[in-house]
Amino acid sequence: MIGVAPAHTGMDGGGFTRRRVMIVSAKIGGGHDAAGRALREAVLQRWPGSEIRWVDTLDRMGPGVGPGFCWIYTSSVERAPWLYDFFYGASWRLRFLARGSKRFTGSWAGRRLAGEIDAFVPGIILSTYPLGSAGLSWLRHHRGLAAPTAAWVSDFAPHPFWVHGGIDTTYVVHEAAVAGARLADASARVAVSALPVEKAFRPGDAASARQHFGLRADAFVVLIACGTFAFGMRDSMLRTLLAADPRVQVVAVCGRNDTVLTRLRSLGYPHDQLLPLGWVDDMPRLNQAADVVVTNAGGVTALEAVASGRPVIMAEPIPAHGIANASLMTVAGLAELCMSQEQLAARVRAALTGWSGPPGVGPAADAGRSHADPPTNDMPATGVRGTAVTGELTAELTDEPSATSFCAAPSRPWPMRPADAFFARVEDGGPPQEIGVVVELDRLSDGRAVTLDQIRATVAARVPHLPPLQWQPMRRGHQWGWAVRRDVDVAALITERYARSDEDVADILDEVFSTRLPRDRPVWRMVLIHPPAGGRSTLVMKVHHSLGDGLSALGLLTWLFDTDPGAGAGATPGDRHADRPTTNAVDALHGLWHLATRGRAPRHPLNRHPSHRAVLTVPLPAAELRKAARRLDVRTFELVLALVAETLDRLLRPAGLLGSGPLRAFVPLSGRPRSDERIFGNWTTAVPVELAMGPMRPAERLARIRSELRLGVSRGEALAAGLVMRAVGLLPGALHGWFARTTYSDRYLNLVVSYLPGPRGTHRMAGARVHALYPVAPLTRRVPLSIGVITTDETAGVGILADPALGLDRATVAKTLGQAYAELVES
Repeated sequence: MIGVAPAHTGMDGGGFTRRRVMIVSAKIGGGHDAAGRALREAVLQRWPGSEIRWVDTLDRMGPGVGPGFCWIYTSSVERAPWLYDFFYGASWRLRFLARGSKRFTGSWAGRRLAGEIDAFVPGIILSTYPLGSAGLSWLRHHRGLAAPTAAWVSDFAPHPFWVHGGIDTTYVVHEAAVAGARLADASARVAVSALPVEKAFRPGDAASARQHFGLRADAFVVLIACGTFAFGMRDSMLRTLLAADPRVQVVAVCGRNDTVLTRLRSLGYPHDQLLPLGWVDDMPRLNQAADVVVTNAGGVTALEAVASGRPVIMAEPIPAHGIANASLMTVAGLAELCMSQEQLAARVRAALTGWSGPPGVGPAADAGRSHADPPTNDMPATGVRGTAVTGELTAELTDEPSATSFCAAPSRPWPMRPADAFFARVEDGGPPQEIGVVVELDRLSDGRAVTLDQIRATVAARVPHLPPLQWQPMRRGHQWGWAVRRDVDVAALITERYARSDEDVADILDEVFSTRLPRDRPVWRMVLIHPPAGGRSTLVMKVHHSLGDGLSALGLLTWLFDTDPGAGAGATPGDRHADRPTTNAVDALHGLWHLATRGRAPRHPLNRHPSHRAVLTVPLPAAELRKAARRLDVRTFELVLALVAETLDRLLRPAGLLGSGPLRAFVPLSGRPRSDERIFGNWTTAVPVELAMGPMRPAERLARIRSELRLGVSRGEALAAGLVMRAVGLLPGALHGWFARTTYSDRYLNLVVSYLPGPRGTHRMAGARVHALYPVAPLTRRVPLSIGVITTDETAGVGILADPALGLDRATVAKTLGQAYAELVES
């Protein structure tokens, strides 16, 4: 994945600018990635702060696929050009062959891309590689992919493998290419974009560029660039060019082909005549140094030369797509075609007639351009023109509105991942599986409390760019999936309540978490609780557990926040949950054995069917908690577990709710800090931890829990739990449901305890500063208690969801938790 842009306020000119964008490319050659970099540049200019996930299609298709495809491609072009040309022609003549090949490769790539899409949940997917486009098209038709998609054809002349009807818009780089694209697939929507090249490719100072590369100031510089593989870089062509006129200096860029580079260096020409180069990072400046660019494939290399204002000559183009590109560029007036070395030398001599350099002045400026100026890169920083990409594939990146929007949402649902469907099945006949966050909001700068209209406006601006907020669960037979609702009624999903006292706030929280989310709409809800006079507002958000775990829900919530400049988005290394789960197969089997032999959870009077739900929130000083963890040489998470255990022993034992053994807690684990990138899905695994009960010193309890947690992780139990969650998803729906309901119950756990490192820095919701966050985890069968903690800069927010029948009084819980906290941090 490429780097994520720095934290951003999310607002620019009154509109929400952040996007979640996936770029689908491939490293075969260099053109697909080059076009992807141009799109990345476009996205970050138009939508600062956007998160971008870069996916290499061939890497995702399996080990060895990338090198294998690369070998087939290079071998065909260099050793069997007739075979490459035959298959290219057959894809046009034999439509059944093209359709079958696209269907096969689309199914292969699509199945492998589905996991990447699940992991990132992009609002937009942009493809620069044909097989990536084929995979996205297959997912649209067969898996209900709802994310808007677009494909950029980085060749000048599209061919059938470039164009797919399941892609919302396919962009070509010139009007002359539209007819060919429509002929390749009549069902495709085709539009014209500006050149998909980076901003740096533009006319520039030739003199300084030549000085940078050590080129002669008085030479007629011929830049030969034949892409990453240096196809067709023949010694005879170089000799012919150098013999054409003594004023010629040839720069030969060999890309990644070290064999060709070594061969050219062995020719013995001085550098002031022939300068062989390998991979060049600063190709924009090298283009500016040239009088003319010679290439043979017509892909991104040629487009970069055109964007740089340099004449382009297509010399002895490679077979198939190279010939097609060269021919169409010539017809469009953007290049001149030379089918032999003699023609190339003659064209250079003609350009030199009356030449007095530098580039862009005199007859050389017209070499290789017969009757048309290059298409102006009128959005040089974005590399796209005409209709471009937004969350709805309309026209947000353009000066003119688009006449058409992207295709309608697919009729079939996108399948739920096994880990997500697990919680949909757990809920059948049991307590609702809904997680939430209680957000305390300070008053606005003018002293007023945030209003419902302000909250709704903020969320409404983000909903189109946060796919999970548009998803509604749908059941097809025994399978669960997600259907997309484009008509999200934000007003119905965000309501308000008024509180006259802190007790009223608590009662409203209880009501919110005791009321199931309806299933006929997206499965989330917000309630703004207006405070008593002068108090802080409370915003409650809850989502169904199948939509995501605590980390995903927190990431989703963070996308709804605005971030003050300079605020950090992630947790510090000390806030990691636990050691990264191992991936060794032996450790996984070891972990499976230990999970299988743990047996039932200890029996406690605590465990009973929850009838109602009460929410308790307790703030603790976060800085002292982290400081104590460092002093005691434990992780913050481990100290939190000890704090929970100490508090429960003091609360539950006098009430007669504990037996003689420990309390088994299911503890969600993640091997990485919280990231805003993950806003959907259940990705954490879990490890059962026996929380030591009974009278003991806090330091002893901490040591025992720390040892227990680390032992479970080291034995591979966390990894094994994740493998089990994925494996049981392969079972028939009825068996998957039985497994979920059996395991996620008091049979194997007594309670759930979670810890989430929250966002750092100052965050705001609709202008109101976020003061504290309190997580709320769901109850399950005969498990009437869950405890979660979120740490921010100032506050460790403890959120407790409990059955009121347990008799946990809010004031008593807060007092006991505070006392246990004080003893632990001072121990």
